Amino acid sequence: MAEQPAEAAPKRSAAELASAAASGSKEESLNTQNGYISRQNATKTEEMQEKIKFVCITNDGEPESMIYLVNLKNIFCRQLPRMPKEYIARLVLDRRHRSMVLLKRDDDAAEHAVTNYTVIGGVCFRPFFDQGFAEIVFLAITNTEQVKGYGTRLMNHLKEHVKGMKPRETIDRGDRLVDHFLTYADNFAVGYFRKQGFTKEVTMREDRWAGFIKDYEGGTLMECIINRHIDYLDIPGMIKRQKACLIEKIKERSSSHVVYDVRCWPARSSVSKHHCLHPAIDDRLSGWLLLIYTRLVYCYIATD
Repeated sequence: MAEQPAEAAPKRSAAELASAAASGSKEESLNTQNGYISRQNATKTEEMQEKIKFVCITNDGEPESMIYLVNLKNIFCRQLPRMPKEYIARLVLDRRHRSMVLLKRDDDAAEHAVTNYTVIGGVCFRPFFDQGFAEIVFLAITNTEQVKGYGTRLMNHLKEHVKGMKPRETIDRGDRLVDHFLTYADNFAVGYFRKQGFTKEVTMREDRWAGFIKDYEGGTLMECIINRHIDYLDIPGMIKRQKACLIEKIKERSSSHVVYDVRCWPARSSVSKHHCLHPAIDDRLSGWLLLIYTRLVYCYIATD
């Protein structure tokens, strides 16, 4: 039996379609912003409660660091199946590379365990102090812990960590602090990096990065500029303060926040006072009109 066709939708004008699209985009943007803030507040709360923590480590030979690096390497291998495992292990354990590791507390850890935290994600990067940028090599969160805001929190911790990194004492005076990120993102990661402030337009001079970073076939080169005036770990609070400041500035130029008492009637009004609203008016009355009087005073009156 053939499926019965669905009822045809009513035709809409171009203006209605444009208005609906604009309204939908605004609602989607607002929902995205609210979701971002709620997830960041949740991860910040978990961090304050020490349920999760972020640690920057390298191959220093310590047992705890080696356990974290090996577990992080395993996560990269699972989440990046097209990348050779030997290549991932070589870069993660390379002492020129560093890793920002996301740890989650494991209350069921054995008593003889070296640590009671489990690696659930991380980012491997290499700073180039002489060129003033850092290359993000690998970044991944384990499957069971995704869509919880951990990826954004991890990137924000990395930005704050890089802001505080100092060049080694053996570096020449001409070297600079790290103020850019560069990475090759595959098609599935472009959206994530775009949300973290990365763009496909590379503003750095090519002589600063060409020949230093690793080229990947099929990847998209993306750049992020690190702003040292932004506290990346308190972005929801910054948005809240900016919103409050914007509302105060609007109040200085507008009276939209003033609520007028409908029982107050302008002295120069040409309408008699018996038309004004009164608390004793029965709610069952109908037929309200919105009239605009002089001085842009709005008043609701009941029709006879």
